[in-house]
Amino acid sequence: MKKGLTMLELIIVIGIVGFTLVGLLISYVSSLNLSEFDRNLTVAMNIAREKMEELYNARDLDFTNLGNGLCSGQEPQGSCMVDQPSGYPKLVSFNNENIRHNYDQFNGSCTVYLKDKGTGSTVPYGQIKEARVIVSWKQRLGDVIGEDINLNGQFDTGEDKPGGRALELDSPCELISAFAKR
Repeated sequence: MKKGLTMLELIIVIGIVGFTLVGLLISYVSSLNLSEFDRNLTVAMNIAREKMEELYNARDLDFTNLGNGLCSGQEPQGSCMVDQPSGYPKLVSFNNENIRHNYDQFNGSCTVYLKDKGTGSTVPYGQIKEARVIVSWKQRLGDVIGEDINLNGQFDTGEDKPGGRALELDSPCELISAFAKR
C-alpha cells in the first residue's frame, strides 16, 4: 500500500486553499477601501466644519453679503469662486487646489450654498440665512464620493443624481445650519 496523496486529492486541496486565500484577499482590500473612505469622510467633515465656522464668525461683519469673505483672494486663480445665478442660492465653491494646502492627500472639492430663509410674514427677508456645506472627494481607486464628479466645486450638467436636491450638489458629507442676523 502506498502512502501519500493522489493527484486528485492534491488538486482539491490546492483549490480549497486557493479559494480561501482569494476570499481573504478580497476581505483585506475591502477593509482598506472602507478605511480610506472613513479617513476621507473625517477630513471632509473637518473641511465642512471649517467653512461653517468661517460663516458663523463672518455673520456679524456683513450678514447681507454672507459668504463673500470665504474667498480670501490668496487662493490659486480659479480655485475659489462666488456666484449667484438668478433664482438660485448663492454659491461659494472651492476646488482641490484651495483645499489641498491644509490636507495633503485629500483630493476633493467644497461647495457652500447660502439661501435667504426669511418668509416675509413672520420672519422678514434677510434676517435668517441657511448654509449648506457639501464636500465631495475622489478615493484612491478613482471612485468619486458625492455628486461633484469633476471636483470643481460647481454643479455641472450630468452631476445631479436621482433622490437629491435638484440643481444642487449632494454628498454623504453635508452640514446644514441657519444663521440669524443679530
